[in-house]
Amino acid sequence: SSGGGNDSGIFVAILLVVLVPVVLAIWYFMFCWLFTPILILDRGLKAMEAMKLSRRVVRLRFWRLLGLFLVVGLMCILSVLVLCVGLLVMLPIAFGVLSRIYEDIFGEREPVRVA
Repeated sequence: SSGGGNDSGIFVAILLVVLVPVVLAIWYFMFCWLFTPILILDRGLKAMEAMKLSRRVVRLRFWRLLGLFLVVGLMCILSVLVLCVGLLVMLPIAFGVLSRIYEDIFGEREPVRVA
């Protein structure tokens, strides 16, 4: 009975040792695959090709992109604190930042003209 507290402490420690790396890995791959949907739509790549290219590009610029997206993410979180009204301004800015970074990395394409 007196060892019950130790058992729960061990359970929490094991959970943290297993859970933290899994969560960090998921965040890492989500971040590395940031440009995947845009590459599929813009360049017509297949999913696996787009995932590989996005990961390669993000890994080359990892710290700069991470810093930028942490700032944008923090701004989004702060905009939620303003009764979510700030998101009406912040979400378009966040998507604009993503689009601009995509153009800087992959180059601009000529707009498609519809006749």
